[in-house]
Amino acid sequence: MLGANVDAIPTPPPQSPPIVSVDGFWGPHEWTVYPQPYRRAFPYLAWIALSSPSPSVSSDVVSRPVEKTMWQAHPSKSDTHVINPDLLDELEVKWRSTKAALEASLRAFSAVPSLSSVEQPMKAYARGFEALERLKVEFRAWRDFVKVFRNLQRSLLELCAFLAWWSEVCAGDAHRPPIRGPTRSAIFQDEQMYANHARWSVAAYLLIPESTFALDPRKKVPLSPCNLCKTQPMSYFRLVHSLPQWCYPPLVRDVVIDLETTARGYAERLDDFRPTKMLKRKLDKVENRANDEGEYIFRLSLIQTNDLCTAGRRAQKARTSSALPVTQSSNLELRRFAGAGSAPPWFPKIQEVWADAMNHVCHLDLASTTSPRRFALPPTHLFWGGSEKSQQTFYHHFLLLRHEIKDRCTRDVEGLTTKEWRSILNDAYWKLQWPKLDNPSQGSTFDSNVF
Repeated sequence: MLGANVDAIPTPPPQSPPIVSVDGFWGPHEWTVYPQPYRRAFPYLAWIALSSPSPSVSSDVVSRPVEKTMWQAHPSKSDTHVINPDLLDELEVKWRSTKAALEASLRAFSAVPSLSSVEQPMKAYARGFEALERLKVEFRAWRDFVKVFRNLQRSLLELCAFLAWWSEVCAGDAHRPPIRGPTRSAIFQDEQMYANHARWSVAAYLLIPESTFALDPRKKVPLSPCNLCKTQPMSYFRLVHSLPQWCYPPLVRDVVIDLETTARGYAERLDDFRPTKMLKRKLDKVENRANDEGEYIFRLSLIQTNDLCTAGRRAQKARTSSALPVTQSSNLELRRFAGAGSAPPWFPKIQEVWADAMNHVCHLDLASTTSPRRFALPPTHLFWGGSEKSQQTFYHHFLLLRHEIKDRCTRDVEGLTTKEWRSILNDAYWKLQWPKLDNPSQGSTFDSNVF
């Protein structure tokens, strides 16, 4: 292997599956740091900038290491953190400037027929936008914050690499390569492509079969270890996805050939998506909202059919002979009832005509606009409608508070809603009422006499 504009030749990555390290990178498999095989559809990836090894040079936000100072405790929620406001402002400024430059470049890029084989970095743009929006939301786990921040950096690095590549393509033969910092480079098998990138002052590697040239043995150097990224795994437990699947390294057949393309969303992954219960509920809500509110109709707005209105969609669904059963319905309420525990014998059963009607009618149209119902005692469905663990927790706390609850019924106080009773009987209520660490002088807001 020959190298141009490089200081060393890295060791090939191991064939073991990639993992997320403690620094958020993927160890020796990190495709934004270590060279990858050249793809004609993505020539700009060789321009991905690396962080400067000199500590005197301030690092850009796209290559900055992840540190605990990047987030801070939530002002009103325990065990929850939010991103540092100054860092968020810096990221938004970087995103807006990159977006403006990208829009102008893509318009000019689309007008060049000879570059029709080159893929526009639209997946990186979509993922970067989603990661930036996710950073504006609270986090419970540090590992989730690291993964989202690193994936935003990956998207910005790819977009900035496209802009750098396009600016040099537009300059043509008159372009004089700048004295640039280190780049990720690419591995070539074509000598001319290798020479072109070398003249562009971009790091490049050329694979040479042993039988092709007689190489000078005096220029032989040992392979450099892949020590730019940490190799300690972030977690040793079985991988469960608490974020979208693209935030995690993919499982591929060959990590040398397929990893980069698959990680960027241009090839199929071999690993299954195993979301956590919280993420699964969130995805179900998004799916149900899109189905019930007709969000997908916007994408089909150019098709002049009866499906352009929500009423037409529901009428067509009602005419369908093969209606889904309750357990397979896209309606979240029906699935919640179907997946709940067995009701007491005295509880009235759901009529079949109601279950069939709910398959054809949006439950949002049936929602009541009146104030929520209030209960003097904890509603019974809290003790049988949830999971077995929740039932045990609610009943245990009810036994502990039974005297206070009984005394509360003798006083002239307003009943509590189901949400309020759930917050009192679960494990989170006591954490929310605990004195705040940032202002302990306020003390606890819980008063048993008022309760």
